[in-house]
Amino acid sequence: MTYVNLLYQDLMASGQYKEKPLPQVQPLVVYTGKWLWKAFLSVTEMLDPDKLPEMDQYISGLSYRLLEVWKIPDKY
Repeated sequence: MTYVNLLYQDLMASGQYKEKPLPQVQPLVVYTGKWLWKAFLSVTEMLDPDKLPEMDQYISGLSYRLLEVWKIPDKY
């Protein structure tokens, strides 16, 4: 989430997007580790689900895609 926010901040500071909508960004993690990925893929996964309805409007729905390299067959 921080990287996306920094990208948007830089685009706005550079003047490239004063009147245009900001581009859509899909964060991607390329994981090359040997073990299964166990980290959360979104902010909402880290929060107490019982509190989500009341906090929904304040929580970013940003998540990222995970590409686990070890799952790609060698023939590619």
